[in-house]
Amino acid sequence: MTVRQVPEHPSPGEMPPLRPPARRTIEDLAAQVAELEERVEHLTTALANRPRIEHAVGMIMLLMPCDADLGFQALRSVSQHTNRKVRDVAEEITNCAATGRPLPAELMDALTVVLPRRPTRATAASDEPS
Repeated sequence: MTVRQVPEHPSPGEMPPLRPPARRTIEDLAAQVAELEERVEHLTTALANRPRIEHAVGMIMLLMPCDADLGFQALRSVSQHTNRKVRDVAEEITNCAATGRPLPAELMDALTVVLPRRPTRATAASDEPS
């Protein structure tokens, strides 16, 4: 029985010919550059707004209590209820917390819809059996 040797790499004569690179027009390249610039702008905006959104999620986590995912879902839900961008709602929440101002009624109403009711001390005491 003969063992056939299989070369690890093809020899230069066995290599397939290189195809010339696809020709792209200046318009194609300009469109790609414009698309990439738009993506960079979008990502830059997202990175700039991320800390404010995370702070607002943390505040919601304290109110609910909940984890970060549920806190973000609540923030997004408030955003949808008030027809405002998430970053704008987050900014309003954090600004109110930083200045000690109450939340606007519109946001407070939306949060009330989204957040589960937490028992107060009075209701918790009245629910206990005597």
